[in-house]
Amino acid sequence: MNAEHLVHEVIARYRLKYQPVRLSLARIKNAKRVEEIISGIDSKIKSRASDVQLLSVDNNQVSNTLTYKATTGNGEYTVKIRAVPADGSEKKVWEAKDVYLSCSCRHWRYGGCEHHAKKGDYLYAEDHPRGTLGKPNIRDPEGNNYVCKHVYRALQEAKKVYIDY
Repeated sequence: MNAEHLVHEVIARYRLKYQPVRLSLARIKNAKRVEEIISGIDSKIKSRASDVQLLSVDNNQVSNTLTYKATTGNGEYTVKIRAVPADGSEKKVWEAKDVYLSCSCRHWRYGGCEHHAKKGDYLYAEDHPRGTLGKPNIRDPEGNNYVCKHVYRALQEAKKVYIDY
């Protein structure tokens, strides 16, 4: 890391803390709670989630985002979970949080998960989707795949981080 990069990093952190940019959004976006997302999850996804290993977690305190590295077989995937207090407070109680979700696996993109996340307003970084966001006709014609097994497993682990003891 060079000195110029370090200076920009320090200035950015200072501005974020002491001079935050206030935005007024015309459209207020509400995410979904975990219980709403996984309530009708396919039992096959639940059973397959047991073979997912979570390699690491990066807890970003600034934006309340968890980044999990998940692996199954030879693949390594990135799962993003951003928890936002539903009532505007900074509670750490998981049940009081709305979440935004994303995964880098192929099932998220082609299996209907990304489509449902966009439609249900819980897609993390919705301005940069991985796929076309179209309704899947081949892999999930019934519309049951709200999350992939990596996201499901990461959500189970994230409860441990956000529950206030």
